Amino acid sequence: MARALPLLIALGVLATTGALPAEASAASAFYDNATVLLPKIKRSRRDTYRRSVQASLSRGRIRSVSLRDDGKTRKLATRRDGHGKLERIPLAGIAAIAYTAAPRFRGGERDLLVRLDSGDIVAVTIWHSPKGNVTVQVGRTLEGPPAFRGDLSDDAAEIARRFGSGRVKAGAGRWSSRELRVLSGALDRLSRKERKVLKDVKIVRGRAGRRGPNNAAHYIWGTDGYKLVVYDRAFKFDRRAFVGRSGRPHPFSAMSILHEVGHAVASWPARRVLESGDVRRAARMARRGRVLSAYADVKGNRSGPTRYGRTTLAESFAEAFSLHKLDPAGLKRWHPDVAAWFERGGHLDAME
Repeated sequence: MARALPLLIALGVLATTGALPAEASAASAFYDNATVLLPKIKRSRRDTYRRSVQASLSRGRIRSVSLRDDGKTRKLATRRDGHGKLERIPLAGIAAIAYTAAPRFRGGERDLLVRLDSGDIVAVTIWHSPKGNVTVQVGRTLEGPPAFRGDLSDDAAEIARRFGSGRVKAGAGRWSSRELRVLSGALDRLSRKERKVLKDVKIVRGRAGRRGPNNAAHYIWGTDGYKLVVYDRAFKFDRRAFVGRSGRPHPFSAMSILHEVGHAVASWPARRVLESGDVRRAARMARRGRVLSAYADVKGNRSGPTRYGRTTLAESFAEAFSLHKLDPAGLKRWHPDVAAWFERGGHLDAME
């Protein structure tokens, strides 16, 4: 039940050779949390980025470009006309389009942190419809990686007391002050009923994932106890990506943490049976218990909500749970019925 962050995509040069509103039905088919490693964006190359997007339009790599701003979406360019209007897109936005203007990006919604040579970091959300229509939204300018707002603790013992978990402790790795604040902010998004799954769960800072270097976090439970291990990779891309709205971005690493909490939610009924002493029944329920069955009924045949969520029903639920907590609008764009199910507490009813 581990969540492995998707493969890093490195783009070194622009491919110069060669939309619809995000809420529309033809918008992105899934939330793509594969990290796109952009280089530092140079203001002197603004025209180069724009010409790259024009070339992608002319060659059919993308079909149209729209800008979402102030709650409105304006189509600026198509394959046949309007290329001059691309100048209306801010530098961070036009560069993000230039580096993702390829068919392999179709269908995904991405939240990118674009670094400018001025030192600014700009939150950019970009939607690629399955048909190749691109919509971009340029959000806040940041001084560093996104952080949760509010009174967040960086004291491990205080975090455990506040959220009712087991010990928050170092393992093979050590928590930094920022990482503890991310953990605190992520757990703070849980409701009182959801927090009960943290009872007796030790939250441990690991190093490399036990299932390989791409492993970001892992929830482990059984007769030996309960443990949520957070590895180095969970925090590796906090300077490259975010989750949530571009106007109010959340730390990318929080998605890994809440994904594992999602596994704890899904396995809660089986855990209660295990604690009653019925190990065999708990093992059967762990494979597909009440929570996953209820989720499957609502989700239907649609896969996702991320690429990783396509692998199994359990991973789909965990990814959906993390989006419910961090980007409910993104979850709604993928599957309105699933978003409504979480919102009305369908997962909580299934837990009981």
